[in-house]
Amino acid sequence: MRYVRGQFVIRAFTIAEVIVVVIIIGLLGLIVVPRLLGMAGRQSEVEAQGVRSLLTAAAQRDAAGSRSLALSYDQSRRELRLLELQEQAGTPAWLPAPLVRPVRLGQVEVREALAQGQPQVPTADWRIELPQARARPTITLVLRTLQDAPGKAQAWQIDLLPGTLAAQLRPLAYDQPPQPAQTSTIDLDATGRRADPW
Repeated sequence: MRYVRGQFVIRAFTIAEVIVVVIIIGLLGLIVVPRLLGMAGRQSEVEAQGVRSLLTAAAQRDAAGSRSLALSYDQSRRELRLLELQEQAGTPAWLPAPLVRPVRLGQVEVREALAQGQPQVPTADWRIELPQARARPTITLVLRTLQDAPGKAQAWQIDLLPGTLAAQLRPLAYDQPPQPAQTSTIDLDATGRRADPW
């Protein structure tokens, strides 16, 4: 706005200026939007890796410790955590395992949770116990990105097998049911290599 000959004059934009501004905004959108969507996809993968690390910590504590453990899911907080059975005021209680951080799920959800093939209710709180006196059950979790999460739809299966110290993480198709856990053991007798050392 300028003051010319006793009047305020408003200068309008030319068509060329408007076109240049629209092109600049379009180019910025082409650069920024894919990066934002990619960040959401990376965040969901980080959460899946965090769940894998939590199950690995459970396996290692189960092998080295003397207390019963449990993998617990809190639906209201959308949080997976490792619990330890401890004595509190003379009674046993499930308390958070020390030095193991819970995993808060923001971009992914637990679609299925299986303990020894038995499904847990994915829309409620659940707990899978790993009693010290018995063999650890096979634990399978299927995670997938939320329906309203930006980025492409992704899903993962995480397996913790009895006797192993690390959980396995592998990608799945978004609506694919869980696949049988992949074991790394080889039966030498069945393959005709009975005399081979192991």
